[in-house]
Amino acid sequence: MSFLNRFLPEKPQDDEFRSVVRNLLYLLNSRRGFGSLLCSFGAADYLRDLSGRTTAQTLLREITDTIQIYEPRLRVLSLKTVGRDSALRLFIELRGTLLLNYWGVPCRLLILFHMPTGAVTIEGSDGS
Repeated sequence: MSFLNRFLPEKPQDDEFRSVVRNLLYLLNSRRGFGSLLCSFGAADYLRDLSGRTTAQTLLREITDTIQIYEPRLRVLSLKTVGRDSALRLFIELRGTLLLNYWGVPCRLLILFHMPTGAVTIEGSDGS
């Protein structure tokens, strides 16, 4: 269960996959200096270069680092940009393994990252 779920009025009634997705939403929508006292919590480095040249690579690194540190139930196998839309959202595909049992369960997440605001939404399937 995500730490932030403790502050919800009622305990979420969902499975482990949805719990991981909700935790990723909490993590990726946080900004450094605002989401936690931990200096590495949240995204911020991509804001240094919004020209686009290195923004996507920086953002992919930040997402990978955040998942490795704060979401141990998910192992990233691949993370890549797969496009943009007219609403200035960057589409990022994450393929990974949910560590729910001994072997893990494959999953695919589509992270929609709104470049001007940093707002994140996530769509996904857990391979079941």
